Amino acid sequence: MRSFWKIRACLLLIIVTLLSPIVLGAEGDFTEQTFPNGIRFVYRQIPKAKKVAARIIVPVGFLHEPQEHLEITHLVEHLVFRGNGEVTLSDSPDLTDKKGNTYNAFTTLNRTEYVLESTPENLTEALSFFMDLILHPAFDPSDIEKEKKIVTIERAMRSTPGNVFLTYLNHLTQNQLDSKIHAIDRQTLLAFHHQYYSTDQLTVIITGNFNKDEIAGYLASLPKPDKETARKNHLRPTSPLDKDIILEDYLPGEKYRLLFGINLKKMKGKDLVIAKTLPYILTFESRQYDYVTNRPLDYDIYLFTLGEDFYLIFEYKDVQEEYTPEISKWHERNIKRYYNYLKAKDFSQFTKALSTSLEKTLKLTESSPILLNEYYAKLIFEPTTISKADLATIKRLSSNDLKKFVENYLADQTYHKVVIKAN
Repeated sequence: MRSFWKIRACLLLIIVTLLSPIVLGAEGDFTEQTFPNGIRFVYRQIPKAKKVAARIIVPVGFLHEPQEHLEITHLVEHLVFRGNGEVTLSDSPDLTDKKGNTYNAFTTLNRTEYVLESTPENLTEALSFFMDLILHPAFDPSDIEKEKKIVTIERAMRSTPGNVFLTYLNHLTQNQLDSKIHAIDRQTLLAFHHQYYSTDQLTVIITGNFNKDEIAGYLASLPKPDKETARKNHLRPTSPLDKDIILEDYLPGEKYRLLFGINLKKMKGKDLVIAKTLPYILTFESRQYDYVTNRPLDYDIYLFTLGEDFYLIFEYKDVQEEYTPEISKWHERNIKRYYNYLKAKDFSQFTKALSTSLEKTLKLTESSPILLNEYYAKLIFEPTTISKADLATIKRLSSNDLKKFVENYLADQTYHKVVIKAN
């Protein structure tokens, strides 16, 4: 009999655990729960905050686009603000309504984010209004043509090194992008929206001072989708990679822009933490000057993911001289120079200081609902984001750890080189 009650108690505990909100791993300051309609709700309440930040995330970005309809994700994002046929946000100055709610959105490689900044008393009304636009855009034909022009002007894919790198790994030129966005019609937009913009795909992140039960009730009340979809969508494979890609007449005003992309493949554990730390170390090391050639060794270094692979990107811009083969060789020597730094120098004090600095930054982030909201979104969707758990590992990194990393991932590695030249 006692065994029966023990089993019953265990089953009850399991059921309660499954139905209760989940506190997420190392970032135990925020809570996640999933409703029967599939919406994932992630939140952290900050009782004294005067603002609330809400982020509705759709897991579709540039990497998910079919080759014949490139930039469709960005176009859908713009058209959401054109309204559902009854109301619109596009006519609001700076996308701010009469009650002071601010609306915005952006598209990345792997997701589209819709951002709302509100107050505790206005959040529920503002969120439901925004969600209605996101889930039921009108896609008016005249709006579609207007937004095609705006999306083309923005060139959203070219704003960051990761997006620039992806664009040219796929061998795209401005003319190709233009022609493909103009081929998108209303039926294509409706089909694309139906595929990705469903409740079972949405993640809603809210931070600040708000009524959690009221918001949870609203989100849970949204209807289930008429189909089942996987939260992780299949990424469109990139075209075969060329070792060197040189583009003409792309960035007016700059003699050239150069990106070295190094494929680190799949990573996890300490190796991934080291990869996350490298941009800080190498950017610090690059703030030097080459007195032999009278050129600054001034690179910005980034880590980003393309599918499941991680890429380390060295970005260099120069407005002083034309790009030449000799300069190309100079850049390649610099990359090898940085490898030698990593193997020879003791960065233990630097990594400890870096960890302390990042801890202070995180504390400041936690005091702002808007910054905290953005941090959580990156933590969930970008494996390159440094988490709290990573900070302790960074503080313990040794010179030998960095040396092994160079030997395993960087030494003898070939580069994918993108050069954007101006006439």
